Amino acid sequence: MFYFGSMITGYDAELIARNSLLGQGYELIAHNAKSRSYEIDLIISKNKVLYFAEVKYRRNYNHGEGLEYITNKKLKQMGWAAEMWCAENEYYGPFRLLAIQVGGIRGEDLEIIELL
Repeated sequence: MFYFGSMITGYDAELIARNSLLGQGYELIAHNAKSRSYEIDLIISKNKVLYFAEVKYRRNYNHGEGLEYITNKKLKQMGWAAEMWCAENEYYGPFRLLAIQVGGIRGEDLEIIELL
């Protein structure tokens, strides 16, 4: 696990999630892929499938867990962003959506959920 000082930022949480996935055999395609109309935290690949991941960080769970913020509206936005990225990059293979929750002051809690 990484030590980022007393507290981590959302970007640090993305690095924690990215490195955890790389340690599980995923290949990094893009980190913070952006266009005028979307932003995707992580794009990774494993077994010829692309995964588009949204990383949610919560220092504590006083106001709910990060995964609770993946609403139906957010899920639709994630799917749309994935489709746009695929079209722009001429990718026609299978893809899935992931939500990754990083929690705790130093990002010690990690949970990965496949959404679609």
